[in-house]
Amino acid sequence: MIGGSLSKDNGEKIALGSNPGLLLHRGAGCDFCGMYPIIGDRYRCVDCKEIIGFDLCGDCYKNRVKRPGRFNQKHTPDHKLELVRYRKMLISRGQDSSDLMVIQDGTDSSTDEE
Repeated sequence: MIGGSLSKDNGEKIALGSNPGLLLHRGAGCDFCGMYPIIGDRYRCVDCKEIIGFDLCGDCYKNRVKRPGRFNQKHTPDHKLELVRYRKMLISRGQDSSDLMVIQDGTDSSTDEE
């Protein structure tokens, strides 16, 4: 089984391998709490023009944080955030006891205001 853990800036640990249907956004981090990669719901600003973008994890989005990005993005409270469909990481054990990881991309998304 794939092991290890991820950390938020506050030290909270998120165990990998403990959830076989982990919702994982590889390459995207939360611009508020620092979760990297984002696990669970991910919201991306559709109005920020910087290449790096502006992303929030589901918890920070639900708490309606009002903070500029960690990397000097020009994000403002009137910008719209879009729910990014996750990549679902499925982990299963093969016949030879090796782990197999399959990543499926979602295709639909919805838009919401911050």
